Amino acid sequence: MRPAAERFWEKVQKTAKCWLWTAATDRDGYGVCKIQQKQHRAHRVAWELSYGTIPSTACVLHKCDNLVVFVLIIYFWGHVQITVQIW
Repeated sequence: MRPAAERFWEKVQKTAKCWLWTAATDRDGYGVCKIQQKQHRAHRVAWELSYGTIPSTACVLHKCDNLVVFVLIIYFWGHVQITVQIW
């Protein structure tokens, strides 16, 4: 079987402006993928593949409202309390 990272990145369509997740989405509109039989949100997988583990107390937040877009520079760190205050 091919490595998970290879299978993941082939589902990303790169354009001049942004990267689009082209595979499955969840009911909330976030891109999702399965790794070792467990579903993960695509933007979190992209972050971890690029930068490493996300601390359990942290969130990877979108700077734009398109949940299937992920260029890693449009994400930023946050915490659950901050996220709740924003929404």
